[in-house]
Amino acid sequence: MNALRCQGDAAARSPVRERRQRRAGSRERGRPAQVECNRDVREGARPRGDAWIRVEANRLERLRLQSSGMGVSRENVATKIALEGLTKSYLGMLPVLDDVSCKIDEGEFYYLTGVSGAGKTTVFRLLLLIERPSSGTIHFDGEDITRLTVAEQALHRRRIGMVFQDYRLLASDSIEENVALPLRVAGYRGSRLRKKIELQLEQVGLAHRRRDGVAGLSGGEKQLVSIARALAFDPTVFFADEPTGNLDHTMAHRVMELIRNLHQAGCTVIVATHDLTLIRAFRARTLLIKDRKLHEVRLAEQRVSG
Repeated sequence: MNALRCQGDAAARSPVRERRQRRAGSRERGRPAQVECNRDVREGARPRGDAWIRVEANRLERLRLQSSGMGVSRENVATKIALEGLTKSYLGMLPVLDDVSCKIDEGEFYYLTGVSGAGKTTVFRLLLLIERPSSGTIHFDGEDITRLTVAEQALHRRRIGMVFQDYRLLASDSIEENVALPLRVAGYRGSRLRKKIELQLEQVGLAHRRRDGVAGLSGGEKQLVSIARALAFDPTVFFADEPTGNLDHTMAHRVMELIRNLHQAGCTVIVATHDLTLIRAFRARTLLIKDRKLHEVRLAEQRVSG
């Protein structure tokens, strides 16, 4: 009987059960479960509550250590994502990633770089649970996401904003319909949906063009639409897979400024790129995929080509 009681107590305290209870409470209040990360990317608005306290504490500690000449300490920075012994193989091929262990600090900006075919997109697909690892674990905020149910995986993806090099937009629809798609799936309707769409398009400077068709947009404008769509659920983590690969210099810098402002608002950001010019213009920590491993490197050590 005591053993059964202990098991019941442990189940009641499980992270998955606690998350389900929080989501149920949010639905009862008539709004989706989500966390505040950025209310206005252009203005660099800050998140609220505990998320902001952690990010601000980490930022102030980095500034203090830099000014004292001691460098940046990572000891007290919370881990957002942890990969442990991660391997991804495809049938009849060598592993794309082989026994990778890496920690992504909360509130940090990272570049993910490597030669074409090194596995940058595979990393994102694993973190989004679009693909499953062959072995190893992936922890988000201390929770092993490889153990999530199908329903929990969908909720996991809502806390991540994702943009792709090829935009992944519906060409036959308008800007606002593309931004509305994930919100409609989540149950947004009426004035609540309209207000959310307007807010997201204001963040990327396209609110005045919301009824324009996507087919007539430039590559840069399409990427802005995809960023607006990625902000649907105020993500705490933001991934971008070669977001400037098809853009001219001016629009590439505009997109990167938006992403940098999102990071300054408290999001953990990972941008996949092999463009060293971009990395030098917007300095950040850099992860290099080489020989099926993931290494954190300094800019001077990088020799990456497309």
